[in-house]
Amino acid sequence: REENYEFGRKPSLTREGDDVTITFETAGWCDVTVAIEDDRGTIIRHLASGVLGPNAPEPFVWNSRAQTLVWDGKDDKGEYVDDKDIVTVRVSLGLMPRFERTLYWAPERRAGNVHALAAGADGVFLFDSGRAFDHIRLFGRDGHYERTLYPFPADKIEDIPDLMWHTLPDGSTIPIKPNMYQSTMLKSGDGFTYDYSRDDGHYRSRGNTHDGKNASSGRTIAVAGSRLVLSGVSFSRLAADGTSGGLPLHGPDISRRLDRVIQVGHTYATEGFVRTRIFSPARTALSPDGRWLYSTRRFVHHGRGNISAHWEGHTVQRTDFTGDTSPEEFLGSQEPGSDNGEFHKPSDVDTDAQGRIYVADHGNHRVQIFSPDGEWLRNIEIKFPSQITIHRQTGEIYVFCWPMPRQGTRAHHTTGGRATAPLPAHGDLPKSWARVHVFSTFDAGCEPQKVWNLPTPAEEHPFFRLPRLDATVDSWAESPTIWVTPGERTFPGNVVVLREKDGDLEEIRNFRKEARRSVIRTGAPAFQRQRLYVNPADGMLYVGEGTSREGKSFQQVIRVDPRTGRLRKIDLPHNSEDMAFDQDGHVYLRTRDMITRYQPDTWREVPFDYGEHREREGYPDGGGDRTTEVISGAIFPGNRGWHQGGLHVNARGDIIIGALYEVNPSSRREDSEIHQGERFEPRMYPGRRYDPGGRFGGILIHILDRHGQMLHADAVPGLIWAQNGVALDVDRRVYLLAHRTRAYDGEAGWNPLSGTLMRLTPGQNRILSAFGAPVSMDASPDRPPDLLFGRNRGRTWVEGAHWFYGGGGWGGHNSPGTSLCSCHNSRFALDYFDRSFTPEVARYNVGVVDSAGNLIMRIGQYGNVDDGEPLVDRGGPPNPRSIGGDEVALFHGAYIASHTDRRLFIADPGNARILSVKLNYYTEETVSLKDVPDAGGPAN
Repeated sequence: REENYEFGRKPSLTREGDDVTITFETAGWCDVTVAIEDDRGTIIRHLASGVLGPNAPEPFVWNSRAQTLVWDGKDDKGEYVDDKDIVTVRVSLGLMPRFERTLYWAPERRAGNVHALAAGADGVFLFDSGRAFDHIRLFGRDGHYERTLYPFPADKIEDIPDLMWHTLPDGSTIPIKPNMYQSTMLKSGDGFTYDYSRDDGHYRSRGNTHDGKNASSGRTIAVAGSRLVLSGVSFSRLAADGTSGGLPLHGPDISRRLDRVIQVGHTYATEGFVRTRIFSPARTALSPDGRWLYSTRRFVHHGRGNISAHWEGHTVQRTDFTGDTSPEEFLGSQEPGSDNGEFHKPSDVDTDAQGRIYVADHGNHRVQIFSPDGEWLRNIEIKFPSQITIHRQTGEIYVFCWPMPRQGTRAHHTTGGRATAPLPAHGDLPKSWARVHVFSTFDAGCEPQKVWNLPTPAEEHPFFRLPRLDATVDSWAESPTIWVTPGERTFPGNVVVLREKDGDLEEIRNFRKEARRSVIRTGAPAFQRQRLYVNPADGMLYVGEGTSREGKSFQQVIRVDPRTGRLRKIDLPHNSEDMAFDQDGHVYLRTRDMITRYQPDTWREVPFDYGEHREREGYPDGGGDRTTEVISGAIFPGNRGWHQGGLHVNARGDIIIGALYEVNPSSRREDSEIHQGERFEPRMYPGRRYDPGGRFGGILIHILDRHGQMLHADAVPGLIWAQNGVALDVDRRVYLLAHRTRAYDGEAGWNPLSGTLMRLTPGQNRILSAFGAPVSMDASPDRPPDLLFGRNRGRTWVEGAHWFYGGGGWGGHNSPGTSLCSCHNSRFALDYFDRSFTPEVARYNVGVVDSAGNLIMRIGQYGNVDDGEPLVDRGGPPNPRSIGGDEVALFHGAYIASHTDRRLFIADPGNARILSVKLNYYTEETVSLKDVPDAGGPAN
């Protein structure tokens, strides 16, 4: 658009019966929005919106700044508006978004499933990670939130020496998130099967090294002075000011690898593959001068909370923190031992002000102390030492003790935050099996001073039932203060701050309790997925987060009032994989093959005229599902419950839905029979690709009317995945954010993990694939492919598409490696003006596209949660920073919802918050119909 938002001629109206003619002229080729509003300011007809010029969308005429539009007197549903005198015509030029406020955010809420703590002179640093995203927050002495260090602040990002940057076509540059999910800049974790190449500015596969789909960028954090280190497979250098302290961000590999691990029967691998097993240290410490990084405790974890205590080496490594050399085995040996200088399951390491090294020798029930050059000095006998912290002010020795997994045994298995296997047998554990022992300084002989029980397994701290804790001592607090959190791979997360009072430890902060009071939910959403829905009748926002065992559906939603920020938990009648609202405020829920409809205030069912009764209906998602009796639900072809393809209701009440349907043209399975006992037969043709051999079939797009009657089944034939959503306009044209990337002259662009937004007409399109099609093509179309699956693979042609808009969405299914996972995805939003709000997560913005495929503008820029000055401070961080422009700071804005041209909502799991963005315009003119004489006599 041209940034000239003035009228050449202001709007004027003429009336003739029901028809109202609107004329105006703009001074530039800008975007124009025309709305018909009632006397309360509610839009009753979304008449037109788009960019003027050579590709102006209907009903605008091309290549003209002078426009004439006719309103036929009907509302969005096609019904006549009786009282025209209450109607106002609004013509707005130049969409102008502005960051309004932060919603559904609390720094006390855990943002991952890996947690680590470190205390320094600036405060206590909390690392949250897992499920692809990383967060490092700084808290003050009493536990109040201070600021976020990672994601990096917007004004510090250019101070990181070895970040990679991509130059966009307009000459601007953006920092690269180089991992497979484009979710972090830190390369210390294990999620890098796909990596950004400096050579040609593209993402490329690094081969099948390891899966990393639930990867974090570290397991432990340590601090010395202003230096921080986050350690995992390798380590990341950070600093308390939000930079890397002038050092390169990425450090060398500090893990051990076993390369001959065969995994057979992977979801996407029929013959198995070699997978590297990585043993990364779980505890680290920096020398007091920040020169050396010590690391220990290397054992491997397997799957969802299953911890195997296979210890890989009984050593302490030492690495030059400022260099790029590999670590050396500094203390201990590969095999366990009990002599001085030998270890059996070394579980932690720390240093004192003199550089002495303290090692928690867990299996030998002692702490060993060494000189800075590695000479053994002294032992402290203590049962089950698991962590050790040297008080930075007094030199006292704090030893945290609890039993850890035994060699070759499973420690625990967690399901939805509940421990389903007993603790490992270590004899009779005391009621409080986690304790902290305080010893005098090394010079004072390391004499016992105090013993405190940590509050386990008290009911208010259920997470302590899992023997994976992480603790630190705040050496700068006025009295002894201990912070405790669950360690790695535990649910739900919490942080408890304990302070000495009258010789005992008193709880002064409990993040879980505080998060429950402020934002209801205390843990991270399943796969960091926050689907957003807006009720157009009242403007309320609803947040759907995975609450089932598999995390693919939800039994409750959080209702957010964007005007006040208030939250309320709403129980749904049954498990739902997706949700939508119509213009009257009815809520639609979807199961595997049924749509149900309700009044959201009473949750009474609104039956469909064409529907089916069921005694028990819900979305199957791994057990524990909520079901209900359905009077009459609309049914559609769908036979698989996993990742579905979206649900949307247009202004007229028509419904579009994407449903998984397994199809095998050679040997059809019995459980593919659905839909009132009839077998649905998708249309087969040469080049149509299904997924007959795998667990999943393709996504079928279906369109139903407001009564539940099928209008188009399989409306986009040949589609495989559509986890990024579908939508429908009032003319029943399909908008789809496909997971496949846009091809330019037959080649993928710089970001092959992005998807492609397109518009199609049902019955006039089909998708052809030269990749994995069981019904092969005789010959591919005589033109370059429109879409690609990953980099230059899976050539795909879309016949009948109106247009394509590339670079949107986010999906691991585009990766050509082994980490094909749709658990992490995104959603676009289509408003009643037929504007698509498309997440462009790699660019840190949301693209706004009109119904003709023109880019209107982009909303947002790089930033963390402290960046962006809101219109309303309440509910957000205490000290927001202005970043200019629209002030919308994004790190990974993946899930979108809109309330017509009132508000835009963006769920940004990279910053663990939802942003409310006010949608204003640079210039507006309104004309009331009561001031316009009717030249055509009485209206209808």
